[in-house]
Amino acid sequence: MRFGRVMAAHHGRGAVQDEGRSDMERQDPGIVCLGEADVTAWCKALEQRELASATVEKYAREARRFVRWLKRRGDFLEKRLVIEYKARLCETFAPATVNVALAAVNGLLAHTGHAEIQVRRVRLPARAYREPERDLTRCDYERMLAAADKADDVQALLVLETL
Repeated sequence: MRFGRVMAAHHGRGAVQDEGRSDMERQDPGIVCLGEADVTAWCKALEQRELASATVEKYAREARRFVRWLKRRGDFLEKRLVIEYKARLCETFAPATVNVALAAVNGLLAHTGHAEIQVRRVRLPARAYREPERDLTRCDYERMLAAADKADDVQALLVLETL
C-alpha cells in the first residue's frame, strides 16, 4: 500500500497517512493526497495487464480528473466524497461516460488500497433491440411481395408470408 496505514480516527473520520512523500508534498497527514505518482504507478500496472494503450490513456485522464477534483476539495478521502464525485459526473456526462470515469476511479482506489470506498456504476438505460428506422414498412412489404410474385419465386413468397 503506497500511503501507509489507515488511521483509525482523525477528527472522527477514516484517513490515510501519507508516508511516501516529501514534507513539501505532504499536506495535513490526515488528508489523503492521491497524486500523479499514484496514477502513474496504476497506469504501469494496467500496461502490465496488457490493456490497450487507448484504454490506459483514457483511464489515466479520468483518474487525473478525480485527483484534481479531490485536491481542490482538500477533504478526507471517504466514500461520501466518491459518491459526491459520481453525482457531479452524472450532472455533466452521459451514463456511459460516467461509467468509464467510475471504472478509472474505482481502479485507482483499488490499486492504492482503498477498495472499500469504490462506488457502483450508473445503470444504463435499456436500449431497443432494434432501431425503429430499420422497421419494414407496409409499403416495403407489399413491394417485396409484388417483386416475388412477378419473379414467380415461391420460396420468397412463403418467407414473406411469415412476416
